[in-house]
Amino acid sequence: GINAEYMGKKSETQLCYGFYFLLGLVLALIFKYNALVDKITSLSDGCDPTIVNCRSYSGIYRVSFSLFIFFFIFVLLSLFNLFLRSDILNTIQNGYILPKFGLLIGLLIFPYFCPSKVFIIYAWIACFGSGLFLLVQVVVFIHVAYTWNDICLSKDEVRWKYCLLVILVAFYLIGLVIIGLTYHWHTQEKGCQLYTFFISMTLILGVIVKCVSLRMRHSSLFPTSVVFLYCSYLCLSAIRSGTTGQPKCNRLYSSGESGLTWNLVVSGIIAALCLVNTAISSAGKSTAFETKTAPNIDDKSESESDSGGSFVYFHIIMALASMYLAMILTSWEINVKQNANNQLQVDSSASSMWVKIVSQWTTFIIYFWTIVAPSVCKDRDFGIEMSSMA
Repeated sequence: GINAEYMGKKSETQLCYGFYFLLGLVLALIFKYNALVDKITSLSDGCDPTIVNCRSYSGIYRVSFSLFIFFFIFVLLSLFNLFLRSDILNTIQNGYILPKFGLLIGLLIFPYFCPSKVFIIYAWIACFGSGLFLLVQVVVFIHVAYTWNDICLSKDEVRWKYCLLVILVAFYLIGLVIIGLTYHWHTQEKGCQLYTFFISMTLILGVIVKCVSLRMRHSSLFPTSVVFLYCSYLCLSAIRSGTTGQPKCNRLYSSGESGLTWNLVVSGIIAALCLVNTAISSAGKSTAFETKTAPNIDDKSESESDSGGSFVYFHIIMALASMYLAMILTSWEINVKQNANNQLQVDSSASSMWVKIVSQWTTFIIYFWTIVAPSVCKDRDFGIEMSSMA
């Protein structure tokens, strides 16, 4: 009835927002891989001609900035609608597709009239915003892992349980291979103790959460394997960011950009999966971030109360994804500085490495809490049925 019609319209609206994001992504990819960007004079403003990537990255940050402003506008609109319950705001949220497209085009043009210093500041903001997006990915993947685990264990056929077992063993093996390769690539020279510490901590924390998961009757090894694999990848990605362009502590230095290319592909796939799940989840409720509440009998009332809340969640994720888009396409090279001639230079920065490592440590903390929380807060329903694994 009313609720089904509302959900269908909401999904169409989110599909339009996804198209807007896709448009920005395509434009950013053009800036990254098309040599014609060198002919855009506004991108050359202050760029050192000896730095090949400076103009491309300048264009990418402008696209990212435009997408961020676009979705942030609708974050504010959704917040107002959440409190005001305005039919006009709700209509703007779900309609006016062509005017929104015109707004996006205007926002994509506007940054070319801004000085380059604006995007130096934005690059740093985008770095830490991307760290938040990494945490969002963690919450989404933990939620999905628990859901898959419960679905497989609820099946009567034994083959589902064997399938789950094979996948979790594969995830652990892949994670261990990543850890081993990271040791081999980045800890063989003197002065690489920091990277050795990062890798060792990843392994130690992975063992800790696995042991705790085995001790908790309500927990399962499958979500633990997902977290371990993701954190292993984050560790490798962080160290690659910290050693890009540096022969020391990086045995892959001679292979040029190949390592960055696979990192771009993997990061893009993970981000895409996260955004798809976000769209699906927020089509109803942001279940990965909520505890269960009492059901609302009135479908219309439920739809109206959800019209602002889940759209706020959706637009925040899209705004953070807009920042993350800039980071993965520029390989997290955010240390854009000016030399003595006031020319912009692009260098690899340790800041991106620390953002990823802190996100990884936070991932372990978040997952550890999901394991122990049902035992600590016994009177609370966390919205996840965590079955014990045979």
